[in-house]
Amino acid sequence: MFHRQILWIVATFLLRISEQRRISACRRCMCFIEPAIIPPSKPYIFSPQHVDPDLCSHIFLSNVGLDGNKINIASWHADKRLAKLSEHLKDLKLKKPKLKTLLTVGGVFPVSALFSKMAATGAGRKEFINSLIPFVREQGFDGVDLDWLYPKLHGGGPADKETYVDLIKEMATEFENESSSRGLKKLMLSVWVPRSSGGIDSGYNVTEFARYVDMINIMSFVYNGFMNSPIGHASPLDSSDGQNIKQTLRDWEDRGMPRPKMNIGIAAFGYRLSTKSSSDIKIGESIVIGTALTSNSRGQGFLTYYQVCLLLKQGGSVTGAPLLTPHII
Repeated sequence: MFHRQILWIVATFLLRISEQRRISACRRCMCFIEPAIIPPSKPYIFSPQHVDPDLCSHIFLSNVGLDGNKINIASWHADKRLAKLSEHLKDLKLKKPKLKTLLTVGGVFPVSALFSKMAATGAGRKEFINSLIPFVREQGFDGVDLDWLYPKLHGGGPADKETYVDLIKEMATEFENESSSRGLKKLMLSVWVPRSSGGIDSGYNVTEFARYVDMINIMSFVYNGFMNSPIGHASPLDSSDGQNIKQTLRDWEDRGMPRPKMNIGIAAFGYRLSTKSSSDIKIGESIVIGTALTSNSRGQGFLTYYQVCLLLKQGGSVTGAPLLTPHII
């Protein structure tokens, strides 16, 4: 059987922006750094010192977890990559003083149960906040980014929707108090949120969130992947099935989140897929399986950003139709 291969990659969008104009002209361009996906060896070496600070207005460093009701400071110090990355971010801020850095707290699904337990009581929330503020200041961050993506799910509790509001309200209040008492700029507060209307309604009181957070970071880069069939783009701006960035923004706005507080997520990764057909690749065609590109891929069929750059240099064909989103074939 002949297998055609396709690369659905939206990173082209980022590359073209950086070629045509500086992203510093944008109000916000958020960049996310996770130690686990940084290439470990040559020729795929990338770390914060390689970041052009004019391409990012904010940089998030992921992540620190929880230890009981406190942030897990011990794990931070044990992971030498995080400490090293934190120092690199400080150097970048010397080059670009307006650059803002935020520490992401939380992460993958097991964290949900820990957040749920911590947020369930006023004492637990206070212990968390009191451990968080000094550490964030000590490490030189400008704010905190919460990654409790699915309250009530993955080990969470039925009251999570309400206690999450309590948590962010108390964080915002304590950030303000700390700023006033010490004469420092108030720490920023952002949260990662789901793209689906079901996820929004299940875990988020949007009007209350809008009162207390400075911004939300929407997971609008996982609409499709190599686990899906038929083929679809990871970050479609538009689509016939309603599963796209435009609809997600409408869903958040309709529930009370102001547009200026919304950040859309754009995939800087890609998937390499095989299909059954030998004809031209089409949206909706069935996937056989994701296929790895190199040994540096993070899982079967997954392409990291530096691999995307290599494909572009090798002459990958870029198209935007029919999803209004660039991808490589």
